[in-house]
Amino acid sequence: MILISEESIDNAIERYEGMEDAELQGLFDTFAEEQPYLFTFCMTMGQQMNNEDLQELLIEYLLLIWQSFKMETGKVGITTEVSIEESETHVMQVLEDINFDLDDMESDENITAYLNSFQQTNIVRFVTEEIMNFLDNDDDDDIETDADNEDAGILLSCLLISIESLDRVTG
Repeated sequence: MILISEESIDNAIERYEGMEDAELQGLFDTFAEEQPYLFTFCMTMGQQMNNEDLQELLIEYLLLIWQSFKMETGKVGITTEVSIEESETHVMQVLEDINFDLDDMESDENITAYLNSFQQTNIVRFVTEEIMNFLDNDDDDDIETDADNEDAGILLSCLLISIESLDRVTG
């Protein structure tokens, strides 16, 4: 197993933030070509979300995750329907086993149990913190809505499944 380093995550962020719209579209298109099953899975999950900001974050973080794997390993394996299904089963079981709740992630014990459930702890920590920060800093309203929390749960699940699936086929 290859652990995605914080340095690879930071490098992917720097690369992503420095891109023009045309470059981002090209990266998105390349991802769709290289990871057709994961692309379809994530876009389908994204359609379930009502919050457009979270839909945009899905694409942004998906590309960052993929780029982090590429920067760390040089080459990313191609996800399959089977790797995605296995990853989905694992992620949903983990979240159920630890009775996961984004609102309850303040406890060190809960965070440790959550992170220890995944091999790619650095990137799992990153996406989780980013989603929690989004919910805490949502400028549209001062109150988190149940819909925002539900969409954030979909986003997090999709990203965790993506991380697990890419991890299964890489390295």
